[in-house]
Amino acid sequence: MRTTLIFAALLALLAGCGSASTRDFYFADGTKVYYVSCESNYMIDCYEAAGSLCKAKGYSTVPPLPGMLVVRGMLIKCNS
Repeated sequence: MRTTLIFAALLALLAGCGSASTRDFYFADGTKVYYVSCESNYMIDCYEAAGSLCKAKGYSTVPPLPGMLVVRGMLIKCNS
């Protein structure tokens, strides 16, 4: 029982550690995109940040440009 409580407490602490940050920029054709960086190891943080950013419009993922390295994050654009 004690092991279960300790495990549950650790999971609760880890769940609160996730966060994501966003940065906007434009492609050469004028398309506004966002880089959503997952600062934790959980992609769900990126998906939640993208959803909060674009709200009811939703979003689409954008493939990186050639030579662009995306690590622990994703490129998105909000739907029109």
